[in-house]
Amino acid sequence: KGGIPYAAEAVESGRINFSFASLPLISGNKTIFKNPEINIELKFKGIRFAEGNEQGSLLETTVIKKIRLSSSLQVAQRLLYKSGPFRNTGSLPPVHDTETSYTIVWSLVNSSNDVSDVTVRANLPTYVKWLGQVSPMDESISYNPLGGEVVWNVGNVKAGSGINNPAKEVAFQVSLMPSLTQIGTYPNMISDALVSGKDDFTSANVSYSRKSITIQLTGDAGVTGQELGGVR
Repeated sequence: KGGIPYAAEAVESGRINFSFASLPLISGNKTIFKNPEINIELKFKGIRFAEGNEQGSLLETTVIKKIRLSSSLQVAQRLLYKSGPFRNTGSLPPVHDTETSYTIVWSLVNSSNDVSDVTVRANLPTYVKWLGQVSPMDESISYNPLGGEVVWNVGNVKAGSGINNPAKEVAFQVSLMPSLTQIGTYPNMISDALVSGKDDFTSANVSYSRKSITIQLTGDAGVTGQELGGVR
């Protein structure tokens, strides 16, 4: 009864998955790919058949996507006794109920993009004392005795730091007075260190965590033999 004519079309959908990986952000000769991005262009073609059109009509769609790659910002932490900017004192290996001082060094490595608002955070155990010596002296580093948190407000870290440019570093001095219960062990000197910041190219937050370090002075070339042992 006086109906309105209409045409119905079958609608189908499908999905295809694929994967890919970027090339390394650093080449073998330590060349940095500054502000890297991947440009993807996908073209879809098909034939559309409609009633009364046996030949069909060509449909073509192009989708372009740009992917920006975030920088790899990392922190390393080392424990020193005979090396570094400070003169350390006390026994090696440390002796229970006797104070031995050490130097902790944080080093930052950053790959492809400048990163801003960078901070490094870690905590000293209750048996490790903050001695207040920092090198370089103009670095913004603080210690909170409530919880033992050490915070390094780094600021900006340029692309290539620690790769084709000197690493950003800070050193601070601490001391350990181990207890009788720690004899024969290798106490932690500092917790896991967390570095975080904002990638200036991608606007993404980047972070990295480095494991805690013990009294084992494997990163100090001047310490050898029995000096590497546990608490006595």
